[in-house]
Amino acid sequence: RRVHGGVSGTQSRRVLVMAEQLADKLTHEYGEAFEVSPSSVNFLSCGSEYYEALLSGIQHAKSNILLTSLYIGTGKLEQQLVKALVEATTRGVTITILLDHMRATRIVKAPHTP
Repeated sequence: RRVHGGVSGTQSRRVLVMAEQLADKLTHEYGEAFEVSPSSVNFLSCGSEYYEALLSGIQHAKSNILLTSLYIGTGKLEQQLVKALVEATTRGVTITILLDHMRATRIVKAPHTP
C-alpha cells in the first residue's frame, strides 16, 4: 500500500467509491439535471457573504452535507467552519468532505490577522 500525506491508496479508493455512490444517489433522485427556480438563486458578491451562507447552510442542514474544496485551512474562520460541521453531526447530519489530495496534505500555518 502506498501512502501519500497520511492517506493510503485504500483510503483514497474508499473516498472515491463514497463519492461515486453519492453521485449515483443524487442522479437517481434528481436525474442528470433538475429545475431551479430563479427566485431561489442568490448571487454573492464577496467571500464573507459566501462564508456566512456556508455557515448558515451547515447550521440548517437536516440530513446531509456535501462539501468540496481544494483544502480547508487552519485559520480562525476555518476552525469555526469545522466546529459547525462537528455540531451538525450531533444533530445526526451525515457529512461528506471531498478535498484535493495534493492541496489538502500541505499544512501551512495561517497568517496572523489583527
